Amino acid sequence: MSSNDWFTMKKTDLYFLLGMFGIVVLLFLPFTYEIMIYNISLLAWGAYALHILIPAFAIWLIMRERKAEQGEDIT
Repeated sequence: MSSNDWFTMKKTDLYFLLGMFGIVVLLFLPFTYEIMIYNISLLAWGAYALHILIPAFAIWLIMRERKAEQGEDIT
């Protein structure tokens, strides 16, 4: 199998994917079921936060990447 058979992944995409999976694994650890905030488990709070934050952060990364491709300032 040659290296041309696979697509390349940018480092920002790899870090985003690893971070997302890391947070999900952390939220599914057994101690998160017992922690309650306003009578709602930490697992539910984390799931809701990821439901909002992951797509928003992904959209920001895509917009940043497009600006960098066009040569604009990405700060």
